[in-house]
Amino acid sequence: MGQIPLSYLLSILALFLFSLSFFSVDLFMPHLKRWKSEKMLLESKVYLDDSIDGSSDLLDFGIAKAKIAYLLNPTNEEAFDNYNLLLFRSKPSNALKSWFAYLETMDAAADKRVLLLERCLNTLRNDELPIMDRRIAAEIAFSQMRTLAQAEGWMDDPENVVLVCELLAESGRLSEALNMIRTLVQKHPKHPPAIFLLVRLSVHLKDTSELPWIGNSLAILSTRKDDVGIEAIRHMSLLHLILPIDPDSLNKCINLLSSNENAKPIDFLRINALRFASTRNETEQNLIIKTCSQLFDLENPKELLIFSNWLAKLKAFPSLIEYLPSSKAKTDENLFKIRMNALANLKDVASIHQEVKGAVIIPT
Repeated sequence: MGQIPLSYLLSILALFLFSLSFFSVDLFMPHLKRWKSEKMLLESKVYLDDSIDGSSDLLDFGIAKAKIAYLLNPTNEEAFDNYNLLLFRSKPSNALKSWFAYLETMDAAADKRVLLLERCLNTLRNDELPIMDRRIAAEIAFSQMRTLAQAEGWMDDPENVVLVCELLAESGRLSEALNMIRTLVQKHPKHPPAIFLLVRLSVHLKDTSELPWIGNSLAILSTRKDDVGIEAIRHMSLLHLILPIDPDSLNKCINLLSSNENAKPIDFLRINALRFASTRNETEQNLIIKTCSQLFDLENPKELLIFSNWLAKLKAFPSLIEYLPSSKAKTDENLFKIRMNALANLKDVASIHQEVKGAVIIPT
């Protein structure tokens, strides 16, 4: 019997290997898809970083990666959420519709619907988005609200009622929201979010019927040494628009801020702006400005910009010229504009001409 050619054996082996791979593809392909999906999911998570602009090509690249990761493994909830989180930053209405469609196919837990409702609220609050995007967000939000409200006991939680009131307010149904929040604070008079929303609605609608109670409630909450105390003081400054706070109370707010480690410089600026406006004593006004200047490193352009903007809003133009000298303004466009505005208000035309000529940020 003749010897079998080597080429024939190799052909048989190749055919065997091909057949083996062909018929076993269903076994290893799912594993390959999952591996590839997990790899692309991990890579796409990088694009969730807040430093990446919502309208950049870089974000679009991340969205494409996340979509492939999801399509390779459509049963992976993490891949689905990751894709929609990225999409939400670029095209929020598309992401909201995707989440909504997903929840409608399942008996979703209340916390998932609440999360979608909160995302819809964030979209509604974004005035830079097209009206159609916000309209879609409102429709989905009300759909989730109606579903949640039917669940036994859901509306008994004050946090949930506040969420409903916020949705009503953002949708323009302010009076309805105000009536509902009034009912809530009668049942839960010490619930901070309800009190804060009542303040905002009362100020917006110029409703004075609850002012004494609101003022007393905020005064009590402001003594807390946590974020609630800071929020109470912030809402007191808002309440000032319809119920002016007396100077002694403003000074007390400053003391409370000083003893609360959660206070930010902006909180001191807000109250001190009210103190500045409540006095006509120039010496006292200058002392307020000097005290606030010590909150910042005025050699830092970013911090100097914050302080200078605050002085501009106070219309304290002589002080602004003092704290923002030409030497610092001429190399920064934003600072330069603020100083030019102050000089214009002081009608110092000569200085404007001189400083424009010497400003290095203006091309020859």
